Amino acid sequence: NACDVTVSNIDVTGVTLDATSAIVRVGGTVTLNATIAPANATIKGVTWTSSKLDVATVNANGVVTALASGTTTITVTSDADVYKKTTCSIEVVNVSALTTDISSANTTLSAAVEGTQVGQYQSGAKAELLAAITSASAVKDSKTATQVDIDAAVTALKSAVKAFEKKKISNETLLFNADLKQENMTYMAT
Repeated sequence: NACDVTVSNIDVTGVTLDATSAIVRVGGTVTLNATIAPANATIKGVTWTSSKLDVATVNANGVVTALASGTTTITVTSDADVYKKTTCSIEVVNVSALTTDISSANTTLSAAVEGTQVGQYQSGAKAELLAAITSASAVKDSKTATQVDIDAAVTALKSAVKAFEKKKISNETLLFNADLKQENMTYMAT
C-alpha cells in the first residue's frame, strides 16, 4: 500500500513592517518587526539591509543601530521572493552639541547674580535665559525631534546666551546710565 503525499509550497504574497519611519539618536537602537504574508507561508525568512552603513546598521533580527547623523533606508526582503520587500526610513540625530550647550548655559545661569553692580545681570535676565534653556531641553528630550529641530535649538540657545551676556552690567553700562541721569537732571533743571 503506497501512500502518495503531495507537498505544496505556500508562496509569500507580501512583507510589511511595523514602522515606515523612525528617528533614532546616535548610539541608540530601534527594533523593526517584519511580518510575512500569508502567516502560513512556507518560507518565512527575511534579509535586512541598510542603504547607508555609515549612518545605521541592521542585524538579522531587525535591530537598527544608529551610528552617525543622517538618513538611511532599511529594507527587509523575503528570502522566498526578492520582489517581496518593504522599507523604513531611519533618521539618525545627534544631540551632543545641544546637550553640551544646555550644560554650559545652566552653568552660566547658576553663576549669575542679578543686581545693579558691575558683573551682575540686569533684572529679569536670568528668567529669559532659563526660558531658553527650558525650550532647548524640551527639544533635546523629544523622541520626535529631527536634526533640523535640534540644530535650530542649538542656534536659539546660543543666541539667548549672547543676549544674556549683553545684560551683564559693566563700567560702561554704569557710565551710560549715569550720563542719562545727568542729562535728565539737566533737562529737568531748565
